[in-house]
Amino acid sequence: MGKGKKQRVVPLKDIVIKKIDDYIKGDRKKSKHHHSKYLIISQRSDIMSREVITRKLKILNKYIDCRIYSHKFRHNLATELVKKGVRINVVAEILGHSNIQTTIDYYVNTSTRDKRQAIDLI
Repeated sequence: MGKGKKQRVVPLKDIVIKKIDDYIKGDRKKSKHHHSKYLIISQRSDIMSREVITRKLKILNKYIDCRIYSHKFRHNLATELVKKGVRINVVAEILGHSNIQTTIDYYVNTSTRDKRQAIDLI
């Protein structure tokens, strides 16, 4: 479910589906909340709050050479899809945007390297 309670279907790669299935049939079974309708649960609740996820990502940031936050996954997905040649309207639909301009303005990031490669095409 996205903003405005809009339902969105996002296809997943087979390997991701397998990992989720392994999690649901494995470690998740150990939790008293394993019947939750949510994918990510905590030890204390049938849903892991946004605050807990943010805290866990901040801990992870201490060990890696990159700043990760939950929305970065959306930005990265959009940028990588565009780099792979996926049409912007498809990217917007995957992200749940009704207006492709939102996707262009906020989610598609170009690096200096991307710009150099574009100029090298001429």
